[in-house]
Amino acid sequence: MKTLAEIAEQLRIPASTVRFYAKNYREFLPARKLEGERWEKYEDLAVDVIRLIADETKTGKNRTEVRSLLNKRFSPVYDAETGEEKGVTATEGQQQQPNNNMALATTLQQVGMVSREQAELVNQAFMTIQRQKELIQIKEEEVKALEGKLEAERIVHAEELSKLRLKREKKSVPANPTKKTKTEPKKKGFFDRLLG
Repeated sequence: MKTLAEIAEQLRIPASTVRFYAKNYREFLPARKLEGERWEKYEDLAVDVIRLIADETKTGKNRTEVRSLLNKRFSPVYDAETGEEKGVTATEGQQQQPNNNMALATTLQQVGMVSREQAELVNQAFMTIQRQKELIQIKEEEVKALEGKLEAERIVHAEELSKLRLKREKKSVPANPTKKTKTEPKKKGFFDRLLG
């Protein structure tokens, strides 16, 4: 568990920005205020949530769009209006389809091979792996989009460069190569050579 300051340091985002995100997207950030602690501590999942909020905000999305995206990827920890706790945050994919790995952990617990706490840890590990896979997929899509953008810019710059080269070549070659320029000495005629 981490404080907002620790999350800000990890993500290299100003602490004031992280506090702003925590205030505006509170329902997606699982937090606890431990006895004797001054600040709330946030679950490790909060790092992923705040990273997503920061990334989407940088792309120009407004709060409604970011909240909609968060609703698709994470379930709220509590209802923002009533304040009632809803439970652990999980990704959409984990909510929609049964997780065979989670069933395996439950089966191991029922058989007696692992304790309930160990089964919960296994389930959490599987959920974390699933979230990481989703984040990797998102980053790969972003990389592909950036590669496409870079290729388009490269093509534009190559065209501009070829235009500049053509202009330079036109300036260095005289417009009419058969016409004599003033810099060349004028040939003397027969009588000029004879008398001169």
